[in-house]
Amino acid sequence: MHNQSTIPTIQYGAFSQRLYEQAAAHQSVIKAQLELTYRCNLHCRHCYTDPYNSKDFFPRELTLDEIHRLLDEMQQVGIVWLNLTGGDIFMHPQFFEIYEAAYRKGFLLQLYTNGTLFTKATIERLQQMPPFTIDISCHSVTASLSSRVRTPKRCASVMGTGLTAMVTSARRRRCCWMKGP
Repeated sequence: MHNQSTIPTIQYGAFSQRLYEQAAAHQSVIKAQLELTYRCNLHCRHCYTDPYNSKDFFPRELTLDEIHRLLDEMQQVGIVWLNLTGGDIFMHPQFFEIYEAAYRKGFLLQLYTNGTLFTKATIERLQQMPPFTIDISCHSVTASLSSRVRTPKRCASVMGTGLTAMVTSARRRRCCWMKGP
């Protein structure tokens, strides 16, 4: 019989607290946010990126090489949690290339999205390399209130369709593939 070593487990709260304490003691940064794109399929009254959500501004976005350089730099300085945001991250033409590169670097990835662009293909791809969390902006629980803040007016039903696809996928796999705190 050979001796198998295992990695000790730790509760998320204790893990997080320990990292924050170490970061504070060394005055280091462990969380970062990377805005991938101005592009979004919605126009929300309150959104700080919406004024840039037009083809005139898209050439000003970071290039793929610049994003890869930033990922390298963030890894080197010890970033643990990396929030990918935008506009809507799924509107970036190379989102999955960026996502997979960040995942392979070991970041705990947090995705910010409006939740309207989830498709079966998107969900299946994320399941191959699950993010730490997915945060979906939801500005109302009713379609009528949502349509006062966001356009197009039908975005609440589209978001519902995307969320239903995620829940259905999780049930089919008999798991919750989005693991978080």
